[in-house]
Amino acid sequence: KGVLDIGKLKVSGTHSEKIHLEINAADGLIKLHPMSANLYQGQYQGNVSLDARGKILKLAINENLKAVQVGPLLKDLSGDDKISGTANAQVKLTGNGATVDQIKQTLIGNGQFSFTDGALQGVNIAESIRKAKAALKGEKLPASNAPLKTDFSSLTGSFTATNGIIDNQDLLVMSPLLRINGAGKVDLPKEGIDYGLKVVIVGTSKGQGGTDLDDLKGLTIPVKITGTFDQPKPTVDIANLLKEQATEEMKSKIADKLEDKLGSDLGGLLGGVLGTKKSETTSAEPASQSAEAEPSQEQKPAQEEPAESPEDILKNKFKSLF
Repeated sequence: KGVLDIGKLKVSGTHSEKIHLEINAADGLIKLHPMSANLYQGQYQGNVSLDARGKILKLAINENLKAVQVGPLLKDLSGDDKISGTANAQVKLTGNGATVDQIKQTLIGNGQFSFTDGALQGVNIAESIRKAKAALKGEKLPASNAPLKTDFSSLTGSFTATNGIIDNQDLLVMSPLLRINGAGKVDLPKEGIDYGLKVVIVGTSKGQGGTDLDDLKGLTIPVKITGTFDQPKPTVDIANLLKEQATEEMKSKIADKLEDKLGSDLGGLLGGVLGTKKSETTSAEPASQSAEAEPSQEQKPAQEEPAESPEDILKNKFKSLF
């Protein structure tokens, strides 16, 4: 049993300061608890246990990161900052094995994470959508020097881990241009990615390294990301998206035509039956105004014309339509 305080420490390329840990060891069970350190402009707190009492080494971690600059951390650790930003995370994992690879294959646990003001490296989702859209329309995009990354203002989610497979079902990415909901899996032993994303254009892409995507604004664009950590491959299903967009535009035109020919009330009624009814943009007038508009008994004609039946109205309107 003991206490260790270190001013500065470099391990596997990473730097930390003001390290404090308490060590408890007995009969092959080592516990490092609590542990704390200043880490890349943020703080680390957690505990680690190593159980060597059996034939297979067992590892358990309970880690918390607060306001850590994850880009420089990953750069120092592995030479590649696949994600950058300010990270907050809570992770509880267990694994066993004699090597790092064996431990990866047995990882079980859960966690949650949030990043702010960062980027996902290796894939530019907006540029992938532009290219898919242009290819579908037979257009040629001008050469782009847009960086191969997707900037975000926030990225959040939670996960479970089973045998090294990270399962995330609530990914949410926000940026001035995009809103992304996603779900998928990351295979840590094989370093594989399999994610399905729903991307919505919420802002303008002018001035962000490519042609504008305003005509897709508000629509949900399916994007699939597969491949590996080093080579993620985005696939955009924009064909079905444009088909749905054209269908909605056609419905809107039919609704306009029905209202022009049949009148707003009857055209709107028939449009609703056919699935082309436009959303109402005018509100009903106040009851007091309607009451004032009604003629008094003295003003009403002595004899009123017989009202047309609904069948006669519909017949006459269809005659004018055709």
